[in-house]
Amino acid sequence: MRALALCTGLSLICAAQTSVSPPMLGIVRDCAGQIRRVFGVGGAFRLGPPENLEVPPAPADARIEAEVLVLRRGGEAEKRIPLPGKAAGLHHMGPGWLAAAPFAIKLTADGAIVYRLPMKGCAR
Repeated sequence: MRALALCTGLSLICAAQTSVSPPMLGIVRDCAGQIRRVFGVGGAFRLGPPENLEVPPAPADARIEAEVLVLRRGGEAEKRIPLPGKAAGLHHMGPGWLAAAPFAIKLTADGAIVYRLPMKGCAR
């Protein structure tokens, strides 16, 4: 009887737990041109399945030149951040984030941090 009560109690406790999912960072166009949601935190990303979503345009104060991200904020001088490889299609990914397949770019007060997204088929 004790074992039954213990098993029943543990079952109820386990059933009451809520699931936790990674935060959604935004939307990205992958190297194959499909639009996907990006989940996770800086450096640990997961791409959702392809969806039919609208990709936000690139901000006016950012552009890609060859393998360099160029940022211009207010009256400040341009900041040039080297990318680890070729990037395509700069666009706004989510609050504080830009995307240029295969990279996610977190905007910071003094420039940006560049992360590689887990995308297959991207030229290295």
